[in-house]
Amino acid sequence: MRHLPDSAYCFRLFGAGVLGAFLLLGQPESARRPSAPGEPVTADGSAVGSAARPARPVGQPCVDARTAGRGPGITPRDPDQLSAVQAAELERALRVALRARRPDDERARAPQTIRVPVYVHVIHSGSTGKLSRRTVERQISHLNAAHGGREGKGAAVSPFRFVLKGVTYTDNAAWFNQTQPGTRAEYAMKSKLRRGGPDTLNLYTVDTGSQLLGWSTYPHEYQNDPTRDGVVLAYDSLPGGGRQGYNQGDTGTHEIGHWLGLLHTFQSGCDEPGDYVPDTPPQAKPATGCPPWQDTCHEPGRDSVDNYMDYGSDTCMVRFTKGQVQRMVDSWRAFRS
Repeated sequence: MRHLPDSAYCFRLFGAGVLGAFLLLGQPESARRPSAPGEPVTADGSAVGSAARPARPVGQPCVDARTAGRGPGITPRDPDQLSAVQAAELERALRVALRARRPDDERARAPQTIRVPVYVHVIHSGSTGKLSRRTVERQISHLNAAHGGREGKGAAVSPFRFVLKGVTYTDNAAWFNQTQPGTRAEYAMKSKLRRGGPDTLNLYTVDTGSQLLGWSTYPHEYQNDPTRDGVVLAYDSLPGGGRQGYNQGDTGTHEIGHWLGLLHTFQSGCDEPGDYVPDTPPQAKPATGCPPWQDTCHEPGRDSVDNYMDYGSDTCMVRFTKGQVQRMVDSWRAFRS
């Protein structure tokens, strides 16, 4: 795997206006698609509505975001982004890794069961955020239903099956109150708690505040920064939680999609190469709620508002496509197996 200079994080962002989400491994979002007035974009890891920060040094996490509803604007994107050429380099790194494996592992492209060991780290402050094991088990069951294609019409079946290996509990207020990634608290938390290797999913539940729902690292990051690998979720986004509209477990589904190498369906807007998945139509902006007729690009196909990698509400998100499943399998083979 080739080294890429920035860490990549993905956010689900809650409570802001029309989207401002992009992966900072490519061309500036404003150059790829029209922007909406007041469009929120977070590129420096700051919380929604906070003052602009100076340019982030190389090696600090870059972000993309998921939004829903209405709220305050967000600081415009940090100019310290990678170019479109560098974004293409990320895709090339995946393809180079796959070519290196193909002679001795062609069979891995065929659908088969891929069991992912999962450790869930419940961070709490006293009784606040102290999730029951039953809630954790419901999250794992939801992930398996989503990847099993059992959530909606036209859903592709993924070979990934998530196996709960353990649940830890940590009473630490500083670790619990994390409203953005890349902090010392996050690093200390992961340094202490993370288990397993690149094939082991570590989920951390914390209080992400009123606007973020969670964030994830990407699979190519593991080689150079294994400590940060994993997914951070808002504790109230798990099944039965208090985050209205976002409490059925699909923050986990969405973020783990990134952990397995997927980009948002609206990556690149209406322009090529989109999200590098051939069967997701071009999409200029994410969905808010569940607008079934949203169609933001002239190219054929309505927006994938029911896709786990859009920003719809949990009741709206019901499927991956076959192309997304193949990309997850490819990313697993390249970076995690």
